[in-house]
Amino acid sequence: MNCLPPRGRVLVTDGQQRKALAVVRSLGRRGLACDCGEETFFSTTRFSRHVAMGLVYPSPTGTPERFYAWLRERLKGGRYAVLYPMDDGTTAVVSRHLEEIRALVRVPFPPPPSFDRAADKGLAVEAAAAAGLRVPRSAVVAAAEELVPAAASIGYPLVMRPRRGSGGRGVVVVQDEEELRLSYCQLAALDASPLLQEFLATGEKYDVCVLMNERSQPRAVFVQKELRHFPLFAGTSTLQESVAPRPDLVDMSIALLEKLHWQGVAEVEFMVDRDGRPWFMEINPRFWASLQTAISAGVDFPYLYYQLATAGDCPTVREYRTGLRCRWLLPGDIFHFAANPSRSRLDPPFWSFRAPDTVDDIISAEDPGPILGFGLAALRYLFSIRMWRMLLRRQVRVRRRKRPDG
Repeated sequence: MNCLPPRGRVLVTDGQQRKALAVVRSLGRRGLACDCGEETFFSTTRFSRHVAMGLVYPSPTGTPERFYAWLRERLKGGRYAVLYPMDDGTTAVVSRHLEEIRALVRVPFPPPPSFDRAADKGLAVEAAAAAGLRVPRSAVVAAAEELVPAAASIGYPLVMRPRRGSGGRGVVVVQDEEELRLSYCQLAALDASPLLQEFLATGEKYDVCVLMNERSQPRAVFVQKELRHFPLFAGTSTLQESVAPRPDLVDMSIALLEKLHWQGVAEVEFMVDRDGRPWFMEINPRFWASLQTAISAGVDFPYLYYQLATAGDCPTVREYRTGLRCRWLLPGDIFHFAANPSRSRLDPPFWSFRAPDTVDDIISAEDPGPILGFGLAALRYLFSIRMWRMLLRRQVRVRRRKRPDG
C-alpha cells in the first residue's frame, strides 16, 4: 500500500441512504472532512452540515466500470485517507478492484472470496451451516426445471428471494406451486437462480453488528432487535432497539466471520422462533441501514472504522446503552404505518414522537439540512411511475402471507 496521510478527508458513497448520513454525522462531529457521493444531486446526506462536498457519480449497478473509473480518478493523489463504500453496488465494485483501490486509499474490507460468500445468500447459508449455525432448509434454483422439485424438497409455504441484494427487494412468500411459478417468472429479472428457503414461523429478528480487524479479531460488537419493517415481512427495519448482547448470537456471529477471514464491518441477522431457537438468516457484508442505533447507543462504528483504517487497529467496544430505540420516520415508519392493518395497536405507538428513549435516523435539530434533502429527493420520485409500481408490487407480495407485524 502507498504511504497515505494518517488524517484527512474521507469519501462516503450512497448519500441517499440513512446510513451514509449516520457516517458523516459521526465523523463530522470529530472534525473530519467528509465528501459524500450519490447518483443524483438531490440526496439526503448532501445537505448535512457535516458534508464538505457533495459529488455525483455514475451508477455503480448500472455502469459499474464507469463508476470504477470515476472512483479511481477521484482517489488519485492521496486525496482521501479512508473510503466508506456503503451500498450493494459500491461494495461490489470495491471487492472486484480491491487491490487497486487499496493502493490509493485505506479501506478495511474482507478478501473478495469472503465478500462474495457473504453477499450471495445461498453461499452464506452454506457457510453458516458449515460453522454449526442452525439454518432454514434451502435450495438454489439453477434452472427453471429445478424449481418445482426444489420447492417440494422444502415444502410450502416457502420464501423465494434473490441471492444478492438488501432491503427485502424481491423477497416473496409463496403458498403453492402455481404461485411459485408466477413468482419465479417475476423474479427472473432480478435473479435467474434465486434461493428457496423454508418459511419460519413468526419470530423476533435480531442483528449482531460487528467490526473485525485485519486479523479477523472482533473490535466492536452491538446487538439490536428489529421492531418494525417496511415491507412488513423481510423489509428494512424502520424501528429498532438496542438490547443486551445475547452470548449465543454473538458467539455464532463471530465464529462465522472468523471462518470467513472477515475484515471490516458486517451485520449477521437471526430469527429467533417461538421456542427461543435462533436461525441464521443472512449476512449484510457492509454498513447496515440502521447504523444510527449503534452510534446513539455508544458504539461509534464509523469512527472505529476510521481508526482501524488509519492506525491498523482500534479500541475494543462491547458495552453500550440498552433500551435505546432509533426510528426511520422519513419515510420508512410512515410506510409501515400505512401498510400495517394493526396500526392502531403498534407498540410503541406510531405517534410517540417525543419519547425520551427514541432518536431518529434523519431528523436532528443539530443538523436539520437532511430533512430538506429528503424532501427534494422525495419530489424527484413523486412522479416516478416505476418507483410507485415497485413499492406497490413489493407490498402486494408481502400481503399474500397476511402477517400482522406490530
